[in-house]
Amino acid sequence: MSPQRHPSPLRRRARGASLIEIMVGVLIGLIAVLVIYQIFTVAEGLKRNTTGAADAQQNGLLSTFTLALELNSAGNGISPAAARLVRCAPAAGAPDQAIKVTRKPIPALIEPGASDDLPDALVVIYGTATSTTDASEVASVGTLAAGAAILPVRSPNGFHQGDQLVLIQDAGVPPPATTPCASNVVGAPAIVVTAPVPAPDANGVVALTIAPATPFDVTNNSMVVNLGPSNQTQRVRYSVANDTLQSLDLVNPAAVAVPLASNVVNMKAQYGIDNNNDGIIDTWIKADVAPFTPTDLLNAVHSDANVCNVNPISCIRAFRIGLIVRSDQWDRNLATPAGDFAWTLFDCEDPVKANCPGRMTGTIVQAADGGWRYRVFETVVPLRNQVWMYNP
Repeated sequence: MSPQRHPSPLRRRARGASLIEIMVGVLIGLIAVLVIYQIFTVAEGLKRNTTGAADAQQNGLLSTFTLALELNSAGNGISPAAARLVRCAPAAGAPDQAIKVTRKPIPALIEPGASDDLPDALVVIYGTATSTTDASEVASVGTLAAGAAILPVRSPNGFHQGDQLVLIQDAGVPPPATTPCASNVVGAPAIVVTAPVPAPDANGVVALTIAPATPFDVTNNSMVVNLGPSNQTQRVRYSVANDTLQSLDLVNPAAVAVPLASNVVNMKAQYGIDNNNDGIIDTWIKADVAPFTPTDLLNAVHSDANVCNVNPISCIRAFRIGLIVRSDQWDRNLATPAGDFAWTLFDCEDPVKANCPGRMTGTIVQAADGGWRYRVFETVVPLRNQVWMYNP
C-alpha cells in the first residue's frame, strides 16, 4: 500500500478577512471611537460645570462667612460710648485716609465703588477690651505734657499695659459743637505688657502712664474710652482687587493687603437703616446717598434726638452684602453674547422692581472665545453691638 499523500501548502485555498470585511471593521471602530469621544466630551463638560460651580460656591461661602464674622464684632467697645465719642472732632483728610484715625463711633463704613459694576470696600472697626467698655471719668483737671504724662482715671479696674485709649476732652459739649480727642497707649513709650498698672488709691483712682503726641487739656468733663490691647484693636478694610477678596490692617502703617478668597469679581454693600429707633429696618441705603456717604459719617455730629440726617451713625442697624463669584475654570462654550451673565443683587418679592430699595443689576460680558461661570451670594448681618448697646 502506497503512502497517503497530503495536499501541498501551495495548493491549499488561502483563507482570511476580505478587504470589505476589513473596511467594515474599521468603520465600526471609528464609530465606536466617535461615540466614546462624544461621551467623554459631555462628561468633561459636566465635570467642568460641577467643578466650577463647586469652586464658586466654596469661594462665595468663605467670603460671606468671613465678612459676616467680622461685622458681628463691629462696634464692640465703641458702641457703649457712642454718645460721647460722636462728639469727637472729625479727622482731617479724604475719607479713605480719615477712616484710619477717626474717633467717631462708626462700627463699619462702606466706601462705595464708582458704579454698580465696580466693587465697594468695607471698613470694620471694633475694640477688644475685656472689662471696661463705657467711658471712664478722668479724675483731675490740667494740661498733659507731650511725651510723658500721668492720666488719673476714676476706675478701679479694666486697664492694662498696652491698652489703646481714646481721650475725650469734653464729653459733655452741647451739640452740634465737637471736642478734640486723642489716642494714647497705656505705658507708652516704654510699654512692658507684663507689668501691671498701679493699684487704685483710696478714692478708686488709678494713675495711667501715657505719652501724648502733643499737649492735651483735660477738663471737668473729660473721659477716656478703653479699646483694649493696642495690637488687637481692629480697623480693617475689606476690598476686591484683581478678582481677589483681601483685607488690609489700617492700624499698622506697614501692613500689606492679605488675600482671603480668590475669584471674587464684585462686592456690594448697603446700610440697613432704622429711621424711628424701633429696632426694625425701615429701608436699605447705598453708601453714595446722603446722609450715609463716607464723608457724612466721618463728619457726623452729636444730637440728643435720634435723627438720621443729623447723626446718621445712630440709625445704622445692619448691613447686607452681595458678592459675585466666578469659577476657577474657563469655558470656551460661554462666548458672548449667549454666555453673558446678567446679575441682580438685593432683589425683593415686589413685582414692581422700582419698589425694591437698593436693588442693583448689571451684566458681565464674556469674551468672544469663551468665559467664566458666575454665582451670586447675599447675606444680611445685624450689628449686634449697635442694636444692643447704642445709647442715642
